[in-house]
Amino acid sequence: MDQLRAKNAPLIKVSAEELSFQGRPLAAPPVVRDVFDMLGQPDRILPGTPPGPPGHRNNEAYMYDDLGMYWLRQHDSERILSLSVVFAQSNGPISVPFMPSSPFCGAILLPGLTVTSRTRDVELRNALRNPATQAIANIAGAYIGPFHISFLTAVNSQAAATTGNLASVSIGLRHWSKPTAPPGGMASEPPPSMA
Repeated sequence: MDQLRAKNAPLIKVSAEELSFQGRPLAAPPVVRDVFDMLGQPDRILPGTPPGPPGHRNNEAYMYDDLGMYWLRQHDSERILSLSVVFAQSNGPISVPFMPSSPFCGAILLPGLTVTSRTRDVELRNALRNPATQAIANIAGAYIGPFHISFLTAVNSQAAATTGNLASVSIGLRHWSKPTAPPGGMASEPPPSMA
């Protein structure tokens, strides 16, 4: 566990078949115990806000401040919904919802790109095989197999959003239930079985 929590360059790998942390594959779908067994107890647990509609506003966040990341737990189960790494605060229309006390200093290996604090969002869009769905000026995302990769930029204008640095990258695990991949291994939309 100490090696997995080492602050020196955590490595997350995402492929159409697997998600791994420091070379250790996670089970599909991951649950809270899987994260705790891998990383130990979080530095902080942020409780969900008062109850809202199922799946909204009330999921606990498990903060790993020294790693610059947090994991979200689905409010009505032990299932992990997403893993997010934070490089910087976003000053765009959408902000980083939870701020670890340290920035993420590692890397995320995606097919065709290694994402670090120096990666530009245009590079990530290209690696995700455009079009990445853009909801608001500073947030966009696409699928790699069952994993939804979304990212926030640290800028606040439509023109700058295509060249700004990344604020955070999230890996959504909601659709990950068993190792499956669409033909070709990547998709900008969820595979038909997940729509």
